[in-house]
Amino acid sequence: MKKQLLLFITLFVSVGLFAQTTVSMADNTQYGDPDSFQVKVTDIIPTDYEAKTGDLITVNIEGTADYDLTNFQLVFADTRAAVSYWDELSGFKALGDVTAGTAFDFSVTVAITKDAAGAGSDFCNLVLDGVSTDAIAASASAVTLTLTTFDISIESNEEGVVSLTDNGDGAFQGEFPDTLATDPAATVGDVVRVTVEGTSNVDITNFQAIVIDGTEDAGWWTELSEFTLLGDGNVTAGTPFTLTADIDITAAPIGTGFKSQFIVLMGEATETIKLTLTNFTAEIVDEGGDDPVSIDAVSNSEIASISVFSVTGVSLGSVNSISELEEGVFILEITYADGSVDTTKIVK
Repeated sequence: MKKQLLLFITLFVSVGLFAQTTVSMADNTQYGDPDSFQVKVTDIIPTDYEAKTGDLITVNIEGTADYDLTNFQLVFADTRAAVSYWDELSGFKALGDVTAGTAFDFSVTVAITKDAAGAGSDFCNLVLDGVSTDAIAASASAVTLTLTTFDISIESNEEGVVSLTDNGDGAFQGEFPDTLATDPAATVGDVVRVTVEGTSNVDITNFQAIVIDGTEDAGWWTELSEFTLLGDGNVTAGTPFTLTADIDITAAPIGTGFKSQFIVLMGEATETIKLTLTNFTAEIVDEGGDDPVSIDAVSNSEIASISVFSVTGVSLGSVNSISELEEGVFILEITYADGSVDTTKIVK
């Protein structure tokens, strides 16, 4: 479906360090990744701020930690019971690694990807998350951050503009979870066509798109395709562009519903990429082969080998004959005696 572009007047809001200068990240191993620590910060979101898709929030955080931290990151999320205590309003944004007792200084910009259900910290929290094997080894119940700076600034979404922010790896990236419909679910062999039209504030090189499963069942980030160039991958600042990518699906979604198959755009630029879009669509334009065929529709007479995959793209090994398959639906990679290879979906 077409990307919905929300209409807002640009507004800058800055919120400074709250009264406390220490933040305790509690052991979250029971609910998160192994050796993980996490804290929900409730005092830094303005009471009148209602997060909207496309808003940019810059977070500045300086201080020290009493234990080493790796995979130190943040996310904005709704943590109310009404949403089962976790509904992401942005993607996770990496901060960096922290050495115990050594000052750190991080500044990142996060794009809001989902509207909050209301205003203030009841509906939007800043969550800090990290891994500390040292704290676990010391049987510590928390990692304490002693902060000298902790503030945010909020830039509301501009009319018709979407933003790609620094991903920490030398490129700028944005997530668009409502661009590709989740029904029907993509299957291996499908082709998703992404079309982006508009202008950019800066030159972009290596402009690409990928399809991601961002559900909890998929570990929050499972690639359903390779990164694929949009057109020739180049955009000139201020010059209208129309770029298309036909993306081959190599793995089916594991999760379902919101963020089970969404588009990520990424490009290289000198600053935050702001795209003024006139069209942004993603749709399945070529289903992976015909509908599942019966076992009789594939001839074994000239087959050299058969590799078997689940419909989610997981390798199930190989068989010498199709007759060895159990009942079910499979993706077969069939190599024939003449060296040619064919991929087909089959039901037995």
